[in-house]
Amino acid sequence: MRKLKQLDVSIHGEQIVYKVRTKHRDFGFGGETVDISETTDRETKKTKYMIERLTVEDLPSDPHREGIVTSEVVVAFAVRDQTTPIVKPQPVFAFLPIHDCCFPVRLTP
Repeated sequence: MRKLKQLDVSIHGEQIVYKVRTKHRDFGFGGETVDISETTDRETKKTKYMIERLTVEDLPSDPHREGIVTSEVVVAFAVRDQTTPIVKPQPVFAFLPIHDCCFPVRLTP
């Protein structure tokens, strides 16, 4: 997923294109920002996110993840520039492989 640069989604005939641009710079917090643009037939919205990563170690054992003792936690905060947060209610997203939802997906390089 770190190499993902563009995601094209078509829902009921409306096409939405998400483009991702990652920057690695030293802003004093870890140095990674991501610009995501969302383009529909009507408009393009751009949002910048500050990325924080933390590796959690010594996880308790769980039968659903046998042998897994570390995990990376990634959070992203919407920002106006490199470090000024956008303080308002924000959507929350999660990548959790919970169930096969039967969405057809095509990945192209």
